[in-house]
Amino acid sequence: MVRKKELTDRLKTYVSIGIEHYFVIRGDSKYHSQRSDAFPNRFSFIKTIKKLNPDMHVSVAGYPETHILADSVKTDIKHLKLKQEFGADKIITQICFDGCAIADWLDLCQKNDIHVPVDISILPVTNKNSILQISFANGISIPKELSKIIGRYGDDPQDFKKAGIDYTIKQIDALKKLGINGFHFWVAIIQAQSQRY
Repeated sequence: MVRKKELTDRLKTYVSIGIEHYFVIRGDSKYHSQRSDAFPNRFSFIKTIKKLNPDMHVSVAGYPETHILADSVKTDIKHLKLKQEFGADKIITQICFDGCAIADWLDLCQKNDIHVPVDISILPVTNKNSILQISFANGISIPKELSKIIGRYGDDPQDFKKAGIDYTIKQIDALKKLGINGFHFWVAIIQAQSQRY
């Protein structure tokens, strides 16, 4: 949680050292709204950033398979649109391995007049444990093709990595055909998980 005064001080520091991009993540918490020195929700947080520095580029999170804490797809999209209305400049999605889910979500965004640019997050399929851990922790589905790779090569790190990279390339190519030209690669997770396992 970031207090209002703390955000103001941070923004002044960021501007002074040339930082121009702020990525607002995580959902709202009922505990945050109980504090008088906290932002009641992410919308007011974004609005305050823009008020303090209109030139600050603000990205927000989007969830092709719906946030695990959202009441419904409709609520999730409503909140995403509010983030746009309060000043978000771009959406960076949660990782999603299901191209059909991404296509449906992009269509839903368009139908709800969400028009800011979208970067699709990509977690290159190179480590079985990383894939399983992030999928289970965030309610991310594992498509049949990826499930087969895990089942067939999961016990052979080298073969898994080769098959996984092929899968990732195909995923990116399919997304490009949907008109996506912005990608956000999660490389730090791969390195951290590779060291851990």
